[in-house]
Amino acid sequence: DHRDKVIKVSIGYGHLVVCTTTQCASYDVNRFATPAVFDLRDAVITVSQCEKLFLLADCMQGISICTYEGRLISTIKIAVNIRPEMVSTSHVSLSPDTVAVRDPSNHKVIQFYDASSGKRLKDFGVSHHLEITDLCVSQRGSQSDRKVAFIDKNKDMYLAPLLATSSNLLTQNGAPASPNSPPPELIAAAGNIVSEKLATMVSSAKWHDEFETLVAISDGHLATWYLPSVVFVDRDLLTNVKHLRSDDNGEHEFTTNALIHDFSSTRIGVRRGSDGALLTFGISPYPSMLFAHIQRHDWDGAVRLCRFLGEPMLWSILACLGIRSTELRTAGIAYSALGSLDKVRYIESVKEIPSPEGRQAELAVFGGRLHEAEKVLLQAGLTYRAVDLHTRLYSWERALELSLIHI
Repeated sequence: DHRDKVIKVSIGYGHLVVCTTTQCASYDVNRFATPAVFDLRDAVITVSQCEKLFLLADCMQGISICTYEGRLISTIKIAVNIRPEMVSTSHVSLSPDTVAVRDPSNHKVIQFYDASSGKRLKDFGVSHHLEITDLCVSQRGSQSDRKVAFIDKNKDMYLAPLLATSSNLLTQNGAPASPNSPPPELIAAAGNIVSEKLATMVSSAKWHDEFETLVAISDGHLATWYLPSVVFVDRDLLTNVKHLRSDDNGEHEFTTNALIHDFSSTRIGVRRGSDGALLTFGISPYPSMLFAHIQRHDWDGAVRLCRFLGEPMLWSILACLGIRSTELRTAGIAYSALGSLDKVRYIESVKEIPSPEGRQAELAVFGGRLHEAEKVLLQAGLTYRAVDLHTRLYSWERALELSLIHI
């Protein structure tokens, strides 16, 4: 019971956050009798939660990051004069260490802030060619591993990494920052920080609250990507990790007005657009079991699980995570089960490279990140291997340029 009118309510991660016109109360779902209560200076527009923190956005203070004990962690001021639409749920997203905000002055740019200090992350950022209408940040992993999914005004959904490494490689005028840096053409060709399109006609999207799994309402279907970041490792596996649920009963459950309400465990909550009814759908429990094995670094257990179930989706997830974690033996087993013998041979050749920098560079080439491979080799002093890399890729001009500079 509250003395003032309740204007915002959010529940998740074992906590209930209630905002009135003057106060905010944070309840532990196991101890409703002792909430953490603190005063508010303005009416709250947006409430967003993650595992250990929650976000309050208003027009006076901007964005405030608080703990569930009611302690203020940081404050983010995104503009001098804040309008309600600048800090709406569609334009602000919270993760355990990062806050993503659509740039108020440029709607094609997503800015990122450190949740603990409130400072803007200069080396992080995503830029798009169209206006961004919705965004959400993944909850799993460290800050550099985090991904952002966003929807533009054409209803296309893209996935991008937060780390804007290309901004570290180029100067403001677009010239290489140093002789060791790849030229702009190579960076454009390699696709660094270039977002990857996942779906079209998307009206709503949400990340899983624990794992790197994404769900979206796309063109009348409920689409689930059990590991969407596979697109940055091997795009050929993307179809294997995607599952589509159709509107088979004719109830028009996945219309453009439908909204994904929550996504946790193996359940997806969808608010139906026609009447506002809350529907619940299930997803496969096996990817979460596979993720649990990999979190414990139990790669043998992960292989046994995939062999027992024999699903291409699980083998594709294991192949991607094996490449990303440099577990080449596990990745080779997964690609062998998928019948990709050419990739198995490539992985076997990578395992024979004596230096760890050389293996890292070849895996970057495997994922299409040519500039990253070149940078790793040059920083390790492996100039001849960098030149050989470009000759194998028929990039003769860059190979000649490196030869003249370093040899």
